[in-house]
Amino acid sequence: MKLMKLMKKDIKPNELITSFFALESMKLRKSKNQKNFLELVMQDKTGKIKGYLWDNPVVAAAMLKEKSIIKVK
Repeated sequence: MKLMKLMKKDIKPNELITSFFALESMKLRKSKNQKNFLELVMQDKTGKIKGYLWDNPVVAAAMLKEKSIIKVK
């Protein structure tokens, strides 16, 4: 069974996905109520997409490396 890569251009608003993207950049930020979150900019050959991680963002930021491939669910 061959799996097809879901590309950024194929993602619909509010669609749940699981795919791989290159992590272009990440930034640890704080919300208005001072809760930490991680802002991610990911890309594939069809474009860039922004994502946000709210669960354990400090730990995730320490584990992730920019310019690496990440799995997004």
